Amino acid sequence: MVNVHKAAVGSFFLPFVTALLAIYMPNVQSTFNVMIMAVFAVNIMSYIVLLSIFKKKKRQNASRIVILFNMLAFCLFFTFPLLKALNGKFWMQIVLFIIFCICIGLAIYDQKREVPLVFPPDEKERRKYGLVFYLIPVFAGLIAGGGNIIVVRTITDIVGDWFVTYVGGISLYVLGCWFAFFFQSLSYQGFTKNGLWVK
Repeated sequence: MVNVHKAAVGSFFLPFVTALLAIYMPNVQSTFNVMIMAVFAVNIMSYIVLLSIFKKKKRQNASRIVILFNMLAFCLFFTFPLLKALNGKFWMQIVLFIIFCICIGLAIYDQKREVPLVFPPDEKERRKYGLVFYLIPVFAGLIAGGGNIIVVRTITDIVGDWFVTYVGGISLYVLGCWFAFFFQSLSYQGFTKNGLWVK
């Protein structure tokens, strides 16, 4: 069985990866770097506080909450390259951030439906409803060059740096929203449907 507390500590590696991606993308802005450090600080402090609040028997809950926080931070940092590219367009940045938050809420709503997109019932005729959802990251990756550095560099040489800045940023943003929807669905499954919450 997986040690929940070790998994919680290890989960800090997830947002660390996308934080590096967000930091080294073009249009570096110190504001976003401060936000990244703030998110890490909040998650670490949350873990310490939650461990002190929950009694020994219920400390698994604290670890599971922090794992979810780190998963969502991992997703959030995916959106930073596009938000940075829109420097000076404050309202567009706010709208994109709101859409990201809406994706998290929609995941909970989806899990309450009879046939959710994520983790649908086992019947084959119902699985097809989730097919489009699982194809989204594939299309997002293909639009950005499929992760092939040579392809991306070739396209950039032809059309200019805006490809990496905007097309790459949009692709990463879509992936961030997708992962947020997926991880929130996974969390809902664990806490609500599978009873992982220790009472």
